[in-house]
Amino acid sequence: ALDASQLTNDYSVGRDSEASNYSIYLSYRFDPQFQVSLIGGRESNDYVSLDQQTTYTRGVGFDWTPSLRTQLKATVRNRFFGTGYDVDFHHRRPRSLVTFRASKDVSLQPPGVGNTSQGNNYNAFYSIIAASDPTLTPDAINAQVTQLLLERGIPADGTVVNGYLTDRPQVQELQQLTAALMGARNTVTFIATRSEQQGLSLLNGLTNNYALPGRILQRGYGIVWAHRLTGLSSLSLSLNQQRSSTYIATSPETTTSGAYLLFSTRLSPKTNINVGARRVISSGVTSYTESALTGAIFHRF
Repeated sequence: ALDASQLTNDYSVGRDSEASNYSIYLSYRFDPQFQVSLIGGRESNDYVSLDQQTTYTRGVGFDWTPSLRTQLKATVRNRFFGTGYDVDFHHRRPRSLVTFRASKDVSLQPPGVGNTSQGNNYNAFYSIIAASDPTLTPDAINAQVTQLLLERGIPADGTVVNGYLTDRPQVQELQQLTAALMGARNTVTFIATRSEQQGLSLLNGLTNNYALPGRILQRGYGIVWAHRLTGLSSLSLSLNQQRSSTYIATSPETTTSGAYLLFSTRLSPKTNINVGARRVISSGVTSYTESALTGAIFHRF
């Protein structure tokens, strides 16, 4: 397989940059469950230099599927910043799903910006419902997942580390664990994320150091418990926390914690309403607290 990409970054403030990447994958499947790959290629960019610098990349990967419910994929290869990798694991039970992802790569945007996915909670319940009835069409699965999330007050996207806007590319090392359990009356989702980002600049190229003290470490977790009170109403409780820090001793850590309580009910087959309360506490360079009551009505035409 051949993979090729060309990217131009144009910042209103900061250095513009260009990057290209060409990779060839040679794969061999030993049996239906196990496949290995050799990776070779070339990448060029001016992230850490005034002119384009070229690095020849090579690596290996594998794809192991011991059963229809379990899959583990991983690739590792040398990059201009060191060793890059991507690990993806998921295991599904009839009413639950656990996934883990770890990667180290160049990041150009915060999580969620430019992401076409519906969200990790949506994806988890989509997989569970799709596996429970293989005869369902994608539209039917989407309708069931959307209705489930709406009726039980579960956000489609459970992102707990929001990232930050930058004026340059970053090397991001990311680990994320997600879990979802769907019961007849109780539904639980959990996510834990660790993200470490190092901005790329000429200093990295001059020192050949991609672990400078100014890199940003963000950690977060979130849990949502939803309980169906009746056939039409449900109550959900969400707790989350995000911590952001640097490796500079004089820079304080910022911690933001939130609690959300939401009551949802269906007024008609096409109309839902919810009433909620939230409390957010943030401490760090700028501390604040927030309390709010919310209400919303949803109608599908």
